[in-house]
Amino acid sequence: MKDAKLIELFRRLTRTAIWEQQAGVALQFDNHHPQGLVRIGDLFYLSSVELIERPVTLGQPSEGYDRTPGRGVGHVFIFDNSGRLKGDIVLGEGAMYHPGGIDYDGRHIWVSVAEYRPHSRSIIYKVNPATRKVEEVFRVADHIGGVVVNARQGELTGYSWGSRKFYQWSAEGQLLREKDNPSHFIDYQDGQYAGDGCMITGGIAELPDPAGGGS
Repeated sequence: MKDAKLIELFRRLTRTAIWEQQAGVALQFDNHHPQGLVRIGDLFYLSSVELIERPVTLGQPSEGYDRTPGRGVGHVFIFDNSGRLKGDIVLGEGAMYHPGGIDYDGRHIWVSVAEYRPHSRSIIYKVNPATRKVEEVFRVADHIGGVVVNARQGELTGYSWGSRKFYQWSAEGQLLREKDNPSHFIDYQDGQYAGDGCMITGGIAELPDPAGGGS
């Protein structure tokens, strides 16, 4: 589908749109807490956080943080159309173990791995899906919950905890601009570049509660 047509279709969507599942893949492995997904050829690449110790909210902020870092392991799982695990790329460093949304620029998969708390730190990686080589590109003094890459312009867009702020960098990590998100209705989870300067993102607008409602 051409970029312009895809963008126009998404612009017509509203909260009342009815979604129908067309197909599904039953995963044959423990995928922990999935974050972002891209498909390249016959393989899928899924970023996910394996949470070992959940962060604990502090009564009083300490050193600028409102919670402990917790512990975990960041993954990019590779699986096929049958849901069989074909590879596991481990990412992160110390308290930075939480991968976010991912994007593919035709050569590399771009992945952000952050601390599991706001206003923290992140590493931006690129992964070669052919060789599975991981390369750290740059670091950010904030929690980056996902990245979207505009390969034509050689730029990346990232969004902070709760999608409260947007960042834009060069492919080498130079900060080009940042701005507050004027909308606070959706916490973006994953996104891909759609062309024509647009990205398509998805996330959480409300959380279901056990009683069957939303919050």
